[in-house]
Amino acid sequence: MTADSGTEGFSPDVKRPWFLPLNNPAVVAADAAAHMRGDDAVVGILVGDQARAYPWWVLANYHLVNDTLITSDEPGGYLWSESMTADGEPGYPWYPTAPVVVTLCEACSATSAFVPVPPGDRDPLVFTLVERAEAEYRALGTFTIADLTSQSRWHPFTGRAHSGPRSGAQLPRLPAFVDHWANWVRDHPTTTVVLAGEEMRQRPHVRDLPGVLDPNAAHTSLREVRLRQPELVDHRLPSAELVLGVGDAEAGEAVAVPLAVLRKHGGLLQRDVGGRPRLFTLAGDYRGLVLDGPGATFTVVGNEPLRLADPDGGLWDHLGRCLSGPRAGERLPLAADGYVSKWGEWSLAHPGAEIAG
Repeated sequence: MTADSGTEGFSPDVKRPWFLPLNNPAVVAADAAAHMRGDDAVVGILVGDQARAYPWWVLANYHLVNDTLITSDEPGGYLWSESMTADGEPGYPWYPTAPVVVTLCEACSATSAFVPVPPGDRDPLVFTLVERAEAEYRALGTFTIADLTSQSRWHPFTGRAHSGPRSGAQLPRLPAFVDHWANWVRDHPTTTVVLAGEEMRQRPHVRDLPGVLDPNAAHTSLREVRLRQPELVDHRLPSAELVLGVGDAEAGEAVAVPLAVLRKHGGLLQRDVGGRPRLFTLAGDYRGLVLDGPGATFTVVGNEPLRLADPDGGLWDHLGRCLSGPRAGERLPLAADGYVSKWGEWSLAHPGAEIAG
C-alpha cells in the first residue's frame, strides 16, 4: 500500500494524539458475572453505598474509564408528568447518578477514582489519554490524561491539573483499590462488575499481564526516564516496592509508606503531612487509603476487617467511617493526593518524598 492510498493510519508510526477511554461500560451483578475468575485482579471503587469492580484485564486495554453509577433505587424525578400519561401516573423515571473517572496503570499497579467535577464547577468533565503531552505537561513514569473541555493535562493518580486553563484544580477522590475478585465480592456482595468477553483476555497486550508485584514491569515512559534521565530515578527503595503515599501540593511535602511497613504496624500509621494529621490505613493485601485525621490518636483493635478505636471509645473502619461511639455516622475525608503505587512511579510524581518507617 502506498502512503496516498488512504491507509497511512495503519502504520504503527502514525499515532493518534488521543487514546480512546472506556466510556460507560456494560455491567452485571456479581451473581451473574460468569466471565470472572476468583483470582482475577480488579479495581474496586466505592461511591456511597455502591460498589463497582473493573477487571484488570479489561482496564489494561484502556487505562481510563469515564463511568456513571446510579446512586439510588428511588426515582429522582420523571420525564413525563401525570398529564402526559394515560393512567394519570408520572412516567419514565430517572434516577440520581454520580459520574466517576477511574484510572489504572497495570505496570505501576497504581489506580485512582475521582468525581470528575472540580470544586466550583457544575458539569462533570470527560477525560481521555494523551499520547503527546511533552509540550505542556507529561506525567513522568505513567500516562497523562486530559479533559476534553479545556484540554488541560492532569496526573492520572493525583487527580491534579498541571497545565492548561484548569492548572491547579484538584478532583475529589473516591476510594479505589486493587484486589482479587473473590475478596472483593466477598466484602461487597452487591457489587456490579464490568462485563467483557473472553476475547479481551486474549489480546496480546493482556495475555501476559504483569502481576501487582511484578518487579520487571514498567510503563514505557518510566523506562524512558531511566534511560534518558537516570538522575531522576530514586534508588532509596526498589522500583517495584509498593508504597502508600500522600503529597501536599501547597506545603510542597510528600510522604510514602511502604505497604510492608504498614503491615508491621497492623495496618495503621499516623503522622503529619503538610501540617495536617493523616492516617495511613491498609486493609487486606492492597487496600490502602490516606485519610485526613481529626488529630486524635487511633489504635488498631481488630483485623480482617481492620477496625480502629479513637480515645473516646469510637469504633472506625479502614474507610474512615465511624461505626459507633460519640461520632457515629461521621466520615473522615480522603486526602486529595493519596494512592498506592510502585515506588518507581510514585517517586517521580513526588521527587524527594520522605519515606516513613
